[in-house]
Amino acid sequence: RSFAVLADVTVDTTGAEGVLFKQGGAHGGHVLFIQDGRLHYVYNFLGERQQLLSSVAAIPLGRHLLGVRYSRTGTVPNSHTPLGDLTLYFGHHDVGSLVDVVTHPGTFGLAGAGITVGHNGGSAVSSRYKAPFAFTGGTIAQVTIDLSGRPYEDVEKETALAFSRD
Repeated sequence: RSFAVLADVTVDTTGAEGVLFKQGGAHGGHVLFIQDGRLHYVYNFLGERQQLLSSVAAIPLGRHLLGVRYSRTGTVPNSHTPLGDLTLYFGHHDVGSLVDVVTHPGTFGLAGAGITVGHNGGSAVSSRYKAPFAFTGGTIAQVTIDLSGRPYEDVEKETALAFSRD
């Protein structure tokens, strides 16, 4: 199914790095993290293929809504394996995309494969870092997982914008 992972994060230093959200482990999962000043998302398909999406631009200092959206487009031919497209976001700005991403049709259930925020508990989802790769250099206010399939709307921002008009 389609989903979005949205992290409300304040970045205090240019050296901020670490896991924002992780589900799964080395045998399959997905992770949203900051490394080298940029936002990254990896979908690890059954430990066989790490599909990486990275922002080109660095994340500016301050408070941001950082996230990724997976839009399911179908299935891999002659299989039940879901297929879709990824989009990486800073707020409402699309900062990267990746098409034809394969995802696991079930759940991530091996040891340490739960959901964590702010660090990678258990085995690392991505080979790009070493677990636990705790988030430093900022604050994570919250992480939201959206399974509705609808585009993200920042209701507070839209309300403030509406009241700012004459």
